[in-house]
Amino acid sequence: MSGNSDVYWYRIENIPSNTNFNNVVKMSEQTAISRGKHHSEKEKYN
Repeated sequence: MSGNSDVYWYRIENIPSNTNFNNVVKMSEQTAISRGKHHSEKEKYN
């Protein structure tokens, strides 16, 4: 099922390579937050 992750990423290139990209859903940060998601702690950003 797509989009069930509790986290979101800013850049798809930073998502781990073992991810099933068929399940990755693109959405705005605002939508992700409204769905209860939080930014991945593994992705570094400035």
